[in-house]
Amino acid sequence: YLDVRPACQEGDSAGKGGGRLKSVPSARLARPQSAPTQLLSACPSILHSLISQNGSVRSTFTMATTMRTTSVSQRAVRASRPNSVVVRAAFAKATTKDALKAAGGKQVVELGGSRILIVEDAGDVYAVSNKCSHLGLPLVGKTAFFQGQVRDNCIVCPAHNTAFDLATGEVKGEWCPKFPQLPLVGKMVDKKPLPTYKVQVEEDGTIKVEV
Repeated sequence: YLDVRPACQEGDSAGKGGGRLKSVPSARLARPQSAPTQLLSACPSILHSLISQNGSVRSTFTMATTMRTTSVSQRAVRASRPNSVVVRAAFAKATTKDALKAAGGKQVVELGGSRILIVEDAGDVYAVSNKCSHLGLPLVGKTAFFQGQVRDNCIVCPAHNTAFDLATGEVKGEWCPKFPQLPLVGKMVDKKPLPTYKVQVEEDGTIKVEV
């Protein structure tokens, strides 16, 4: 790059040299500095020590970037703590024994954003997810087809006849006996238990579920 500003040769004075202009090469324009070079310019003493220990600018840049990222992450965590929300399980009223009996021993309620099936069997009250763990179909629904039956302390899925233990949610017997064994995919979903919930029955007949 050339500086085209007028300049006199060394030793020339006004009126000498014929007033001839000379283009004097100026210093090459500084190129944008790379990230490692910027770091070296910013804190030479620290980075010089790091370079001596690690033997390269690249390792120094990596270490400096890591320290900066860790610092930012720590500040973000500290900043988020005052606004954090801790959710603890608690028992919430689901229904009453009278209402459950009037519903035929099976009643679906919505608690904590989930549809929960309350079942009374042999004098004991249980709470399980109303969504079958196979395809998410309801165990007890609004139509006659989706009316799971209670048998041998299990709730039986009306769609594919899977029996789930009311106390533990474990599958009893064959997994989806009414669902065909498809090539390559089998039953579509591997066997898994039904989610269950803890239940409290108060003296006044109030049924509470932990959600």
